[in-house]
Amino acid sequence: MDPTDAMISYQLGWLYDELGRYDDAIAANEEAECLNPILMPYAMWNAAVSYLKKGDRQRAMDNLREIPPGSWWEEISSDSELTPLHTEPGWLALVTEKTGLAAKSRP
Repeated sequence: MDPTDAMISYQLGWLYDELGRYDDAIAANEEAECLNPILMPYAMWNAAVSYLKKGDRQRAMDNLREIPPGSWWEEISSDSELTPLHTEPGWLALVTEKTGLAAKSRP
């Protein structure tokens, strides 16, 4: 398998999201994750954004919960596209768990 296949799927996921094709974006990110597990945190993050944009806050949070702790969590916690989740009951606990730092609630 060509290692670039995963990156192509990942980039397609981002493009589909920008075009408002959220189901296609989610599918492409899931494919990228399967093709190259190294992309998992980023593909899950992108899929969470797509779930949120289609109005499924619970699936967005579920996707984020699957992402392991790591340096990417600093970016995830400050991603403006995820701001609507900052008022979710489990947001602060999730970010604190994944970063080891207290998260700030943003209005």
